[in-house]
Amino acid sequence: MSRFQSRPDGEYCQCPRCARRGYGQDSWHPVTTEYWPMNRGRLSLARCKACCGEVMAHKNGVVPAAEAA
Repeated sequence: MSRFQSRPDGEYCQCPRCARRGYGQDSWHPVTTEYWPMNRGRLSLARCKACCGEVMAHKNGVVPAAEAA
């Protein structure tokens, strides 16, 4: 199964971390800088911005409010 899809509204890529966490169709994000981080002038499709934020928060010892409750 490919991580990329062409849809009428644009190109989509599946975030592997979202997929492993069981998000289903919500693991597919448009291939834009709104959803994917830039690395050296290119889109980095390793993990979406939401997952990057979660990973950095855990590395820095910050627990999101949803997990703290």
